[in-house]
Amino acid sequence: MRSLRVLSLAYNSLKGSIPSCLCTLRSLRILYLEGNSLEGSIPSCMCALRSLRKLYLSNNRLSGDIPSCFSNFRSGFTRQPSCNARRK
Repeated sequence: MRSLRVLSLAYNSLKGSIPSCLCTLRSLRILYLEGNSLEGSIPSCMCALRSLRKLYLSNNRLSGDIPSCFSNFRSGFTRQPSCNARRK
């Protein structure tokens, strides 16, 4: 899956933490994870996704700090009201 650019796992009733295996998808540009039951914090390994331009995390149960690398998004980072994660 080296050339995978868009991955949608939205509204799939996923539970637990954000899987770290997503951090290996280096060509990923858009990742949809909204509408699941994901918990915990956003893994810092997601900072390795240098091609990532859009990340949809709303309507989950995330908490903790948002990795500082997300401030590098070209279009900025918008926190959804349903996300309890905090900027560092």
